[in-house]
Amino acid sequence: MREATTDPIESRAAFHDGIERLFRIARRQVVLADPDFESWPLRSPSVDDALHTFLLRPGASLRLLVGDPGWLERHGERLMRTRRQFASTFECRRVPASMRSAATIAGADAQHLLRLPQAGVFRGSLAIAQPGEVDPVWRRLDALWDESEPCLPATTLGL
Repeated sequence: MREATTDPIESRAAFHDGIERLFRIARRQVVLADPDFESWPLRSPSVDDALHTFLLRPGASLRLLVGDPGWLERHGERLMRTRRQFASTFECRRVPASMRSAATIAGADAQHLLRLPQAGVFRGSLAIAQPGEVDPVWRRLDALWDESEPCLPATTLGL
């Protein structure tokens, strides 16, 4: 069992390190939520490697909740490649406009949580092994998931 810790996120580098750390400690489920994922380290080879390692675990699943998937469609090449490779365990949904938030959230296994109150502003925290703190956010993410619509097709068909 991991020791409960809370670390501040005070820079882009700390945010990137926190995302990579979450992927590395996650065992079963990761949920990521952001208005557009533009400020995420999704082009980073080390984050991509950590994500692949996570998705190779038995029973692993990744859920993305996005307000506007446009940036991911245009610039998320690594992530889209990963999505095609792990299509059965990687889902992406668009959050309805009425339920969107400006926050950036990454949660893992209902125990770990990285949260920035404002997307693209690198001030927040990373809570590890704190299910009591994570639970209300996790329930909110589940509710958003239920109200969201699938987006980003796993494959592109050409004629």
